[in-house]
Amino acid sequence: MTLSMTICHSATAQKMLTIEECRDMALSNNHEIKQAESKTEGVRSTQRSYRANYLPSINLNLIGLYSTIGESRDVNIPEINNIPVFKLDGTTYQALTTEQIKTLIYNAQKPDATMADKMALVSQTAGYVYFPGLSTSIDYEVGPMFMAGISLEQPIYMGGKIANADKIASMGVEMAEKNEVLTRTKILQNVDEAYALVVKTKEMSKVAEKYNEVLRELMRSVTKAKQHGMRTNNDVLKVQVKLKESELAVIKAQNGLTLAKMNLCHVTGQDLSTDIDVSTDYPNIEIQSGSVDQRPESSILQKKVEIAEAKTKIERSALLPEVGVMLSYNYVNGFKLMDEKLFSDGDFTALLKVKVPIFNCGKSSNKVRAAKHEAQQARLERQNLTEMMELELQQADNKRKEAEKEVEIAEETVREAEANMTSSQKSYENGMETLSDYMESQLLWQQAMAANVEAHYQLYLSKVNYNRANGTLIGQ
Repeated sequence: MTLSMTICHSATAQKMLTIEECRDMALSNNHEIKQAESKTEGVRSTQRSYRANYLPSINLNLIGLYSTIGESRDVNIPEINNIPVFKLDGTTYQALTTEQIKTLIYNAQKPDATMADKMALVSQTAGYVYFPGLSTSIDYEVGPMFMAGISLEQPIYMGGKIANADKIASMGVEMAEKNEVLTRTKILQNVDEAYALVVKTKEMSKVAEKYNEVLRELMRSVTKAKQHGMRTNNDVLKVQVKLKESELAVIKAQNGLTLAKMNLCHVTGQDLSTDIDVSTDYPNIEIQSGSVDQRPESSILQKKVEIAEAKTKIERSALLPEVGVMLSYNYVNGFKLMDEKLFSDGDFTALLKVKVPIFNCGKSSNKVRAAKHEAQQARLERQNLTEMMELELQQADNKRKEAEKEVEIAEETVREAEANMTSSQKSYENGMETLSDYMESQLLWQQAMAANVEAHYQLYLSKVNYNRANGTLIGQ
């Protein structure tokens, strides 16, 4: 009862997995998938930043200044005599000396001065100005100043630089998405291979156990025959050696199965000690018709070429004019002059900027040539890798067909080995065949069974690899 309960508990605790469950767990737990998704989101953010260049940018500018610079500066303007005054006809009055002017002023200011004396002063000095000079001081102080302003900048035409940068960012997003598909494809292939390896090792373990069982039965038969004097001790030793070898093969097969299950746990993101099991049949996988153009690598190579061509256009935009506008409003407050603020108002400014490159010593033209060469290299790389993918697809198709033929041969060999072993057993029991011949037929049967398991395993892997090579594995 205790043994039955233990077996039931183990069977309940063991986790049976299908290939679909393994794929889902691998895709949800794999770190490479998460990295690829994070990279795609980062590229999308970059794309949005490039697209923002189409829109105006608004900036708020604040500048504060405090300075102790300030002083009171004396200004002295010297006295100037006889500054001429022009008549209406453009001529000037006759210049008088200082002594003549003083005499006229003295005559006009005498107590007994006549009207003629006063008129002489007016008529003779009316064309001249006397500036006695000036002595004053000018006070200024910088003190606290601040400027606040808001500006709006809008590019109108940048020679295609913004449009091509946006195009590159868009293609970068597409490349990142294709890279996600490529990562998923590799993970699915790893999962299928790990799952198939568990199926193979389970079958190999069964073959080893069957061969061991056949040898144990032979050991009982030879031992019983020896007890009756019909077999020698040498015969018993021969069977015993093969039996020990088969027991070791069983242990190796079981260890291989344990490692295969641990590998499947690793691929699917589970703890390596998780007790899992799978079906003894290989998953059904259909051969899909496709081409290398459906592979994510092909799309990535095409996007590399398009990005290189767009970079050429960006470099060429440096040879084209640029047009942009800027609108701004600024308020300035501060700077005292004669105890009064010199600035305390705002102003609006509109600016149209046109930049036309004329000559830069071939800097831009050489960058264009370099970009063209890079685009040519990208096209050659795409052509070369596309041809290699076509060769890989043809090779995968050849291996798949070879594997199908190997399965047919292996299954036929198993049937012949089983028939040969049955016939050899009857001949041995009737004394018409030696023990060595009978044991050899058993070994051939065991080898045929193992080769059949290996052939089915390789056929499944070849189908997986063929669908990966033609770009249809992700749809399985």
